[in-house]
Amino acid sequence: MTTAACTAADLCLPHRFRKMKSLPGDPPDSVPYAYSTQSMDSFLMIAPVGAEQAMPFTDPETVVEEIHRCLGEDQGLIEVRSGLTRGRKPFICSVVKTTRKHGVLYNLTLHLDMGGEVLQVQGFFDESGITGDRESEILLLMRQRGIVLETENGTEGWFMDPYDDTFTFGVPMNLSEQPQFDNLFPGHPLSELRKFLKEIISEN
Repeated sequence: MTTAACTAADLCLPHRFRKMKSLPGDPPDSVPYAYSTQSMDSFLMIAPVGAEQAMPFTDPETVVEEIHRCLGEDQGLIEVRSGLTRGRKPFICSVVKTTRKHGVLYNLTLHLDMGGEVLQVQGFFDESGITGDRESEILLLMRQRGIVLETENGTEGWFMDPYDDTFTFGVPMNLSEQPQFDNLFPGHPLSELRKFLKEIISEN
């Protein structure tokens, strides 16, 4: 007797995310969800994936190396994390940003071991409306404190990859994207992404 594959219904999601209608071309057995605010649009695609497609749950260092290898010139790594959910389900996730002409898109890739099968949550958290407030306010603060300096070589102390301070390709994480500033900008897409991830870990 075979058991049914894990589905989005096996995952406890925050109620604010609204189930959407699937479209032709969506991944098999996938379910889309969406949630928007004045300053953010988010979209989730939840689907089972083969174990061979999952990131290595116990080897986040390899995930960091692979992301560094694949980043584009307009991208930067924000976070790679692994551990157990409250229900003792192994998980691993990555957050990568893509800078665009208007705002920044933060992409969450989350894999959860649902008891031998893997469920993938692909999340897109996109700046909308007036963009750049978080970055400009924290940049001003860091300049006032002397943490960020303007030199003949450009801005120093603002950008730094969270896992390798010698990695400068693309658009590395900046100081405003640190978790300590999420409470100051609760509607920012990165704050919303981290809030969503925290809820998934604590409710599953």
